[in-house]
Amino acid sequence: MGLRTHSGPFDWQACVDFSKRIELIDTQFKDFFGNLNEKGLYQKVSEPWIYFMKEVGVFLVHDFTMYKPLSEQLTEVRKKYERRVASFYRQIAQKTLFIYYVNTDKDVDYINQNIDNIKNVLCKFNSCNEIIFVANLGKHLDVAPTYYVVPDTGDTVARKFLDKNADLKQFLENLPFDERQRCINKKFHDKKELKKKLSKPYMKFKKYLDGVYKKPYIHTLRIDVK
Repeated sequence: MGLRTHSGPFDWQACVDFSKRIELIDTQFKDFFGNLNEKGLYQKVSEPWIYFMKEVGVFLVHDFTMYKPLSEQLTEVRKKYERRVASFYRQIAQKTLFIYYVNTDKDVDYINQNIDNIKNVLCKFNSCNEIIFVANLGKHLDVAPTYYVVPDTGDTVARKFLDKNADLKQFLENLPFDERQRCINKKFHDKKELKKKLSKPYMKFKKYLDGVYKKPYIHTLRIDVK
């Protein structure tokens, strides 16, 4: 669709619940950076390249390799998040539409009970900021606008939710957006997807070799959570 111009800090995280995301935005990611260290990160036992920030409820899914000590990777990961967080706040200082996908009862309850606070947090950066929700059918929100979708078979979400709600797709397609920037974004996305496709055999072979010749790093703090 060409609407994505920048990668944000949440693109590289899996967060336990929506309230944590709002708290991070409201506090300049204070607790996140405060726990981005060896004492604040727990290595996932079943997937040792993933680290769980227990105090914040955030999974760092794409940031680390399982073959290097955590201490050797933290500096670059911190720099990356500092850049992305700074960029995020620059962007939301302009009029921004936030979109959040709801698939848990905990998020439903939080949003229904705290929608005014959610909007206040987002609008303190720009009074014209807005938020819409995409929710699994059956997860009823008392707020509008909410667009409902059916999860994919055997999954907890609809991975391509725009294909499952024509009204939402039309709404986003009709948003005022610089057409030149939209074309740039589409070209960048297509180039990235092509590169990913072409490199897939190499990455698969590299993963195999790493598994044979490299020894996984075992962090002192470990946890197994879904």
